[in-house]
Amino acid sequence: MILESPRYDGPVLGLPEHAVTITNSERTEFSCDRRWWLRYPEGLRPAGTAAPLRYGTAWHSVMEAYHRWLRDRDADWQFGTALFVCGECGGTGRIAVTGTLPGLATSTAPCAGCEGTGAGPVERARMRWCALRDAKVIDADECEHDVKRLQRAAEGYAVTYGFRRDPDWRVVGVELAAARAIVDPRTGAPYCPETYVVTRPGRPARLARTGEAGGNVRLPDGYALQSVRWPVYVSSRLDLIWRHRREPILAVGEAKSSDDPIGYALGLRVDTQVATYGWVLAGAVESHPDAFGGPARVACCWYDIASSHLQRDPEHLKGRPTKAIPVPPVTLSLAKNRTVPSWRFRAEVNRLGLAWTPEMYAYVSWLGANVDPKLYARHFPSYGADDMRAAGAELFGAAVKIAAARRAAARAESFDDVHVAFPRNPVCRSGGRGCAYTNPCASDSPEARAGYLDRGDHTEADEPGPNTTTTDPRKDDIPW
Repeated sequence: MILESPRYDGPVLGLPEHAVTITNSERTEFSCDRRWWLRYPEGLRPAGTAAPLRYGTAWHSVMEAYHRWLRDRDADWQFGTALFVCGECGGTGRIAVTGTLPGLATSTAPCAGCEGTGAGPVERARMRWCALRDAKVIDADECEHDVKRLQRAAEGYAVTYGFRRDPDWRVVGVELAAARAIVDPRTGAPYCPETYVVTRPGRPARLARTGEAGGNVRLPDGYALQSVRWPVYVSSRLDLIWRHRREPILAVGEAKSSDDPIGYALGLRVDTQVATYGWVLAGAVESHPDAFGGPARVACCWYDIASSHLQRDPEHLKGRPTKAIPVPPVTLSLAKNRTVPSWRFRAEVNRLGLAWTPEMYAYVSWLGANVDPKLYARHFPSYGADDMRAAGAELFGAAVKIAAARRAAARAESFDDVHVAFPRNPVCRSGGRGCAYTNPCASDSPEARAGYLDRGDHTEADEPGPNTTTTDPRKDDIPW
C-alpha cells in the first residue's frame, strides 16, 4: 500500500513508500486550526491565485532559470536575452537527447527549463498573465504593470549583483524535492503515530478525510479505512543548494520577492521554513552524499530577497516655452520623494542624451544611498548544530500536533466535534494578514464553498467525496 505524497513532479529524495508526510505549508496553515481543517481534511483550494502570489511565482521562475544555468554550466547567464528566450534550448522548446547505445540516433525531448515553450521566464509570465487578461481574470493594465515590474526587477538584479558565476560557491541543486524522517529528539526513535488512511482500488491510498473514521460516513465501493503506524517525514522542495568551491560546506538558499525586502529578511531569522530546509538537506547529504558533490556539512543559509514594487523611471519635466526657446528641452525631476533606482535614472539620462550636471550627480548619489538598498536584500547567516537540533525538535512538536488533528478530523461525528477540535484562531485579523478561507470559516455551507476547488492533494478530481456537487452519502448524516 502506497500513500499519496506531495506532488513534486518526480521522486522525493529520501522518501519511502510507506510514510506519512508533512510540509512547511501545512505547518503554516496550522496557525489557525479551522483554516488547516478546511485546507487539508476538507481539501478546499482557492480557485484563483492572489496577485502577490502570481508575481512571487514569476520571480521565482526568473531565479530558477538563472540558477539552473549556473548548476548545469557554471557560467555567467546572459540575462538580456534569456529573460525572453529560454537559454537552455535557445527558444526551440526542445533539447537534444543522445542515445546511450552505440548507433542509437540522437533525438529531442521537451525542454524542462521552459516546459517546451521556448520562452524565457519573463516571457512565460507574460503569456500566463495575458491568458488571465483574455479570460477576464485580470485587466489589461494589471497585466502590463506586472510584466513591467518583473522585467525591471530582473534588470535591477543584474545591475546590483550581476547574473554571474560566483567565485566562491557553485550551485549543486535547484528545486530539489527531499524528505527526512522525523524523530523524537529525546529518544531518537522515528515518530510513527496512529494514522487513518483510505485504500482505493488501482490508486494510491490517501489520508482519511473528515468523518471517515467516525462511523457516519459511507465510503465508495471498493474503498476501505485502515489504521496504520507509518513513520512521519517532513517533505520539502529546496529552492537552491550551494556548495563551497574549496571547503566541504553546503548552504541552502531561498529566493523570494517582497514589498519590504529588508523587513522580510529580518523576519527570516525566526522563520521555520529555511531552518527546516537545512535540517532536511543535512539528512539528504548523510544518505546521498554523491548527489551534492560528496560529503559536506550544512553550515549556512542564503537569503536573496528582491522588491516586488515597480522600479520607476524619473519624471520628465518640461520648461515653459519662450520666444527665444519655443520648444524647451526635457529635464528630469530630482525630487527625493520618488522611489527611482539610481540605475534607472542614469539610463534615462543617457537615453535622452542629457548633459550631466553637479545636481544630477548628487541626486544619483542620494538614490544609491537611500533607494537602491531597499530593493534587494541578501543575507548569508551561519547555521550551526544548535540550529539543526532546534529545527528537528520543532518538527517533532509540529508532527505530533498535526497527527492528533488528523485523527480528530477523521473521527468527527458531527460539526460540534469539528468546532471543538478546530476552533477559529483569527490570525487573519492581524495587521497585514489575510486568509483565503474567510467565507466557509464565517458561515460554512455549499454556497460558501462554491468559489473553491476541491479534492486537494489527497484525492483526484473524479473521486466521490464530501465536497463534490454529486450525491454524497455523508451529507444525510453530517452537515458539512
